[in-house]
Amino acid sequence: MGLDAVEIVLAVEEKFGIAIPDEVAEKIATPGEMTDYVFHKIQHPDASSCLSQRAFHLLRRAWMVNLQTPRNLFCLDTGVDHIVPRENRRHLWADLGRQVGAVSWPALQRSEVLVAGLCIVTIATFVAMYLLGAHALGWGSGLPVLVAVGSCALLGWGVTVATRPLKTAIPSRFRDIRDLVEYMVARNPQIAKTDEKKWTRGEVWCIVREIVIEQTGVHDFTEKSHFVKDIGIN
Repeated sequence: MGLDAVEIVLAVEEKFGIAIPDEVAEKIATPGEMTDYVFHKIQHPDASSCLSQRAFHLLRRAWMVNLQTPRNLFCLDTGVDHIVPRENRRHLWADLGRQVGAVSWPALQRSEVLVAGLCIVTIATFVAMYLLGAHALGWGSGLPVLVAVGSCALLGWGVTVATRPLKTAIPSRFRDIRDLVEYMVARNPQIAKTDEKKWTRGEVWCIVREIVIEQTGVHDFTEKSHFVKDIGIN
């Protein structure tokens, strides 16, 4: 499907809270066929997957708009770390959260390698400061321990501040898009807000028509107009 067709399908999915499989979308040739398919889907909703579908649509739209991720590459099994560029990741990740309107959005973390390195440095600092303190203040007092603890606390504060720009790792619990969809459903209550009105076919047609006009700029078409031959959709 071309860009216009993809945008129309995405807009229809998001407006009506449904999923249109690629193999179905490729066979829909006219606005009337699109209207019939949508009307059938909303008359027979799958309540168990409704929220997850809505969350998935929001995420897919955000990735396509912000990162130009191809529609066919964004699926539930896609690894999150693989489709968020490491370059400028902190800014991109924040933009994705804003794009989906997330109330709660996962925070990036320091990499496991960095955390392990900081732990080693902290332990080494404690040992070094304790030995120096014991040598200078005497082995029998508790002051060397206090000196070592204080030094580590100061070091910990310093490295926490200094390494904030290095928080670019996707949390390990979000291995793929499926994990992110589950998080969105659980932590973002706005996902559950839906339009409870009962659509008539005429209303569905009006919405489909407006979406086609918005995406293509073409006004002169009917339900039987061919998307490619008559409307010029890629």
